[in-house]
Amino acid sequence: SGAGKRLWARPVAVQVSHRGGRVVILDRKGSHRWALGLAGVDYCTQPAQMHDALVKLAALADERNSLALHEDDNWDPGPRILVIAEELNATIGQLTNFWSEVRGPGEPKRSPAISALADLLFMGRSAKVNVVAIAQMLTARAIGGPEARENFGIRCLARYTANAWKMLVPEAPLPRASRTLGRWQVVVAGQATETQVAYLTTAEARALACPRSLSPAQVSALSSPGRDFMTLREAVEAGVLPWSYEAAKKRLQRRVGRVPTPRGKSGNADLYARADLIAWADGSR
Repeated sequence: SGAGKRLWARPVAVQVSHRGGRVVILDRKGSHRWALGLAGVDYCTQPAQMHDALVKLAALADERNSLALHEDDNWDPGPRILVIAEELNATIGQLTNFWSEVRGPGEPKRSPAISALADLLFMGRSAKVNVVAIAQMLTARAIGGPEARENFGIRCLARYTANAWKMLVPEAPLPRASRTLGRWQVVVAGQATETQVAYLTTAEARALACPRSLSPAQVSALSSPGRDFMTLREAVEAGVLPWSYEAAKKRLQRRVGRVPTPRGKSGNADLYARADLIAWADGSR
């Protein structure tokens, strides 16, 4: 809609990353390219990646909540995880279609990823797993049901219509929508506050996020739903590289183009950053 939704999410993600948290981005159209290659950021662009990420995050949140039962009230479950779910109107449909294609006999009809998203909305906050949902029109269907949508304690609107306002925050008086870029209404408990969102360039965002340099051992042990690090064969199978595995291996051996530097190991195979592989492929076209 041109209201700057991706720019609103950028400083939020930067703060989480800067403080040592992890950011998981579900983004089919590449709205958050500023975060590509940053350590601590899982960038999921394909429905299969999003599906796996949501299921794993829901399991992690459940594990943290289970552990909390046996800990003191001030127990820290671990680093905060921020999930940015872009264009949910389209993403929910893509997750549904993906599951209908891969679902096996006896498996549930509803996408486990959509169920996992609902679980995160209901129980993620106590486990320090927070969801930022971005949508053109956040209908109940777009978020997986009216109960799930009710879990958003903070609602931010820009360039809204009267219909959108009444649907999302009917308890708050309707203010006039601003045409100023980055001007949002932040609604909490029925109180709307006009807010100017900070604009960060890509360079500023990456610098403030303070990307952490991982050692090869850390990269090798990294569990990344977004597949930020992958072997050459995985990159070919995922479509990150446009060549066959043998062709990619030959180009690597002959140092053709901007050859990526290994970041770690997965068994005997080298691991490469997804962003480096993309740059290698783009530079060879």
